Amino acid sequence: MTTGTKRFLYIVPRFPNTSTTFIANEINVLIQAGIDVQIAAIRGPQRGVVPHHIEEGLLPRMVDIAWGSPISLRWVIGNLLRPNVLLLLLKLIVSHLCSPFTLGKMILSVPKALFLAGWCKANQIDHIHAHFLTIATTTALIASTASDIPYSATAHAFDIFAQDLRRRNCAVPLKCQRATVCVMIDQFNRDFVLRRWPELSEEAHLAVIHNGVDTAFFKPVPRTPPVDKKRAWRLLSVGRFEAKKGFDILIQGVADLRRQGYNVELDIVGYGGLEDSLRRLVTGQGLDEVIRFPGKLRQEDLLHYYQRADIFALASRRDAHGDMDGLPTVLIEALAMELPTVSTRISGIPEIIRDGETGLCVPPGDVPALRDAIEWCILNYAEACRLARQGRELVCQEFDSQINVRRLIDLWYASD
Repeated sequence: MTTGTKRFLYIVPRFPNTSTTFIANEINVLIQAGIDVQIAAIRGPQRGVVPHHIEEGLLPRMVDIAWGSPISLRWVIGNLLRPNVLLLLLKLIVSHLCSPFTLGKMILSVPKALFLAGWCKANQIDHIHAHFLTIATTTALIASTASDIPYSATAHAFDIFAQDLRRRNCAVPLKCQRATVCVMIDQFNRDFVLRRWPELSEEAHLAVIHNGVDTAFFKPVPRTPPVDKKRAWRLLSVGRFEAKKGFDILIQGVADLRRQGYNVELDIVGYGGLEDSLRRLVTGQGLDEVIRFPGKLRQEDLLHYYQRADIFALASRRDAHGDMDGLPTVLIEALAMELPTVSTRISGIPEIIRDGETGLCVPPGDVPALRDAIEWCILNYAEACRLARQGRELVCQEFDSQINVRRLIDLWYASD
């Protein structure tokens, strides 16, 4: 691995954040590799969020985006008056006219970005990296332009897929063109971006590096199927309660399996706006005793659910606004645990759940197909576990955080 660049600023939407532990894992591996990483969050953590253990150790690295001191105002005003910054802001305003919501967020990010530009120069930052091509990358772009420090970004899912006015991303070509490299978490995302913005094939450096997991933390445990009818088959699913996760499809699949006589239970770990409607669906199916909602969990607590589960299922689909998963980290975690896994053929999911090789992939939104795939795992559990073992081999080769962060560092050095 190349050495040289030592000080990085990571710009993220929130920190800590229950649903983006992959960012904390990535930063932790960078620090282990000898890079000094500081973190700037555009917004504060959501109310009630308890930091994961790995996030707690990173909290002292948070940048205080302060406004009160004279030096802060000097940084903001001085950077705002630079001609190249004014020209960039004009381009961003024009590009963000597609949505009043994202335009408002962009305008609010300007003072923070200009402050961070001054902070980066004062603290001898060598490189800026942003996660998600939305407001975090907009902030990185402005800070980079005002400080002459290179930046890069990682795209994930809603930041390139969503089309509703509140979440529609703007200025994606500009952000990608100005970055030294834009990292895509799967090949599907890269192909999608080039289809939607074909000019980027010539004008941007788009590279594929998968999200990584700690394969020493997520490691296999012995798995044995229920030996009698008293112990139910334990199904597990994890994610934010959003339409694109397809939890309603999974709940209906569990209801079908129980009607067919299978003793199955389901834990859905997560949180979000659809929780009440999902609970009503569970009640309507008469499944309150067998489908549970443990809520938000720290990563170390989630590990217990992976260990006790028999089968993992994620029924991802495209929502009404075009948004869908990229390549959910929970699928990588499940296979790292050698947990038999069922998911859907959408976006980058087949890059990790290779049908008949590392798990089962079914059409999105298809309750009978999802139900039948889970049933197959129950009836052929030894074979399902063999697929899961092959899944862990794939994770160790292509999705290990140590390996992928080294790839990321080499990419930065080659691009700067």
